[in-house]
Amino acid sequence: MATKIETDLLTALKHGSFKKEHLNELVTSAAAFHDKGAKVVGAFPIGIPNPDSLQIETISDAAGLGHIVDILTKNPRIVGVEVFPKGILNPEIFLTTIKLR
Repeated sequence: MATKIETDLLTALKHGSFKKEHLNELVTSAAAFHDKGAKVVGAFPIGIPNPDSLQIETISDAAGLGHIVDILTKNPRIVGVEVFPKGILNPEIFLTTIKLR
């Protein structure tokens, strides 16, 4: 049974021209970040005209960022990660962009 985040991602990406099996695998990978404390705030297909990868954007605290690093070592679908600290006003909050293939 799909979690709420998986259902939301599938709904948002269903018209992205992904093959169904590939989309399900990408969504499951993206949901793993959400389940570990990195709130998924955006998901975008990458590739024109036929997407072959997914970019997700997350917001997390330092503990969630630690979980992201742990997932990175275990998930072969990840091809890129960018971490950006929010800065002086929110030094404990991080924006993360993760690319999955």
